[in-house]
Amino acid sequence: SGPSISDIRPLARLTRLTRLFLRGTSISDIRPLARLTRLTWLELNGTSISDIRPLAQLTSLTRLDLSGTSVRDITPLAHLGNLTITQ
Repeated sequence: SGPSISDIRPLARLTRLTRLFLRGTSISDIRPLARLTRLTWLELNGTSISDIRPLAQLTSLTRLDLSGTSVRDITPLAHLGNLTITQ
């Protein structure tokens, strides 16, 4: 199993962050990431997330890994034209 990180609220203050790798953690709530508008690369593979709506505001996002998650609906990110999603 991965790192035992489950609370990512402190990350919301890191607004200059451009890459974030949370793969294999036990996170399920990604709402704190909505403030990280400079993120270009986000890895959430192997996490417990199922709702990606909080990422809809991340217009700089170009790479997102959702493999091994429960995410089935990626339509909330359909407007992000430069985004490549791995499922």
